[in-house]
Amino acid sequence: MKKSEVTNKVKEARNTKRNFPQSFDLSVAFKQLNLKGGKIEEVVTLPHGRGKPVKICGFVDKELETKSKKTFDKTIRKDEFGKYNPRAARKLAKEYDFFVAQATIMSQIATAFGKYFGARGKMPNPKMGCIVPPTAELEPVKKRLEKALLLTIKKSPVLNVRIGSEAQSDEEVADNIIVIIETLKRILPLGKDNIKAVYLKLTMGKVVRVQ
Repeated sequence: MKKSEVTNKVKEARNTKRNFPQSFDLSVAFKQLNLKGGKIEEVVTLPHGRGKPVKICGFVDKELETKSKKTFDKTIRKDEFGKYNPRAARKLAKEYDFFVAQATIMSQIATAFGKYFGARGKMPNPKMGCIVPPTAELEPVKKRLEKALLLTIKKSPVLNVRIGSEAQSDEEVADNIIVIIETLKRILPLGKDNIKAVYLKLTMGKVVRVQ
């Protein structure tokens, strides 16, 4: 895919103005893709991030408490897990983009939050680097998550991901799209032949076919 062509599609997708910041959403439809063997999952680093800050919550014990409070938006210590009833746990899952966990307390995290986080894909993910040792430096984790995007293809042969913001330039959004498409070509069994169509839209905008 030529960047100039993708950039023109991004321009075309800017077809709706709203009085709130809209996001760019990318949809990829697949063909000849057999998912009976399990889901396809890959972490992508977006060159320009998603155009807005990510919110990160740390689940830690005493070893990482100070670093977590300094680095992340919210810190929850192990001895505070009991304060989160089902309603509070669900609200927490919605409020934060990522949860970083101290590895030594993963079993307690799973017990307290797994039921409410699992279905939403919010459990700390090792592929994203979200499970860390008690001696970890957390600033690099935060910087990595600011540009990280998890591509997951499960039961349906389609991928829907938020890949940018209308505040970003057309070229920046195009770069993000190209990285995602090239990654899919690399990880799919039949490469580009598994990709049926690619669509782009703003939150409240009209759909534009990219490929």
